[in-house]
Amino acid sequence: MGSNRSIDTLTIMFGQGLNTLINLIFVPFLSRSLSLTENGTYGQAIIVIDFISMFFQFGLYKVLYKFYADIEVENSSAFRNNLLASLVLGGMGILFLLAFAPFIAQSFNNPALKPLLVLYSVVIPFNFLSQTFVSSLVFYKKIKASVVVNVLSNVVKILGVLFAIQVLHSLEFVFYALIFAAVLQTVLSYAAIPRLLKEGRFDWKLIKSQLELGLPLGITAILGVGFRYTDGAMISTLMTTNDFAIYRNGAFELPFIGALYVAIGTVLLPDMAKFYSTAQYSEIVRLKKRSISITCSIILPVVIFILFFNKPIIVAYLSEKYAASSTVFMIYSLVLLIRITDYQALFIITGNNKTQLYIYTAVFGVNLLLNLVFIQVFGLIGPAISAVLSTFLLAYLLLFYSTRYIHSNVSALFDTKVIAQIAAISGIIAAVFWLPWHYFTEINPFWVFPLFGFYLVVCLHFFLKTNSLDIGILLNILKKSKILAPVSVFLQRRYLQINRLN
Repeated sequence: MGSNRSIDTLTIMFGQGLNTLINLIFVPFLSRSLSLTENGTYGQAIIVIDFISMFFQFGLYKVLYKFYADIEVENSSAFRNNLLASLVLGGMGILFLLAFAPFIAQSFNNPALKPLLVLYSVVIPFNFLSQTFVSSLVFYKKIKASVVVNVLSNVVKILGVLFAIQVLHSLEFVFYALIFAAVLQTVLSYAAIPRLLKEGRFDWKLIKSQLELGLPLGITAILGVGFRYTDGAMISTLMTTNDFAIYRNGAFELPFIGALYVAIGTVLLPDMAKFYSTAQYSEIVRLKKRSISITCSIILPVVIFILFFNKPIIVAYLSEKYAASSTVFMIYSLVLLIRITDYQALFIITGNNKTQLYIYTAVFGVNLLLNLVFIQVFGLIGPAISAVLSTFLLAYLLLFYSTRYIHSNVSALFDTKVIAQIAAISGIIAAVFWLPWHYFTEINPFWVFPLFGFYLVVCLHFFLKTNSLDIGILLNILKKSKILAPVSVFLQRRYLQINRLN
């Protein structure tokens, strides 16, 4: 069982990594191929459809797992009625956009947005259906099929967008390509699900139960998406489409960082649940403290490097056209500093999920207010400042209330001495690298990426040499991977003996 779970996890991580890599290439292609206005319009259409989709979805695909696990409910009926509810809600999403697309386009002061919203609204029910299919594939252990379908549809999407831009030179056909990819994903996902699920019966009571159970999840998801997209929506309303394009291309997080702390939280969750059931609260604190220290040793150097090299990173990745995005990128990257632990784990194991909803609601309101004020005061960087402050507030409140359930406090989770060492070492090394870079002004910005890799290696060397990084945890992580196992052997020989002598 453990082996199968590991294989499934690795399969999902491989699919997510491949999709992330595809998207990392896709973003700079769009930035270079589209004008600021076209790129801004594209981004506005995406965030509007994402928000409307989340609003009408009711968390339906998430509740399927509970109904599949319920022996009193026939799985095929749970599937069929979830599908019907998804279709109806998807249709409602289309009707909503048909009615309000003119108002949204007017609010964003972008007439070109209206026809694209009307066109792209068609994708909503297909997204709902494919998510229901993917949830079913995951439950029935068809992980490989779900990953193949996801990656294949993503590749088709990219190829379609390439054709629309390079050959047809049409932003409208970009959205036709996105719709085609969504339809393909839906069809392929449906073909892969077990045949037994396709024989269910209509049951209004079952639909009602799924909607009632999914509503709280849907509200939390809406708040999460709204929290992430508030800044973009308010820039679109209060500033120009070009300003939105500049902001959107700077306000992004490095994708692999999020996967890192989620993975660490997933690994620790079973142990934390076991310790909570036996009231070993000090062990939970110890686990979280160690995980935060090791995550900081990865994230802090990244953030500090961005503080020094934000402009060459943006210019090399997105082109000189988006040089103005570098300041937004620098500020927004501070959000990474809170990506050091799983903030939901303690709420889950203690059964206090409603508290999260209250916290998200409160911080969502704060974020709205800060955006409104800071855009007026600071202009384009205002929403980035708001996002950072709101995210830090959210993280603090989640930690403050969750640690109370284990009779602890926020400060007990942080090894301030180790974190300060990591920050100091990273800052000194980054400054040493930045001085010659700043002196040689004609250097090609692309070299910032190999420099970044070398910088991380140098940081790791000094972290291990000064005991700032727990080499035991690092070795355990590396040993779990066949590819990275030789690295763990080298590090063990090179640094473990040094640490013992010290």
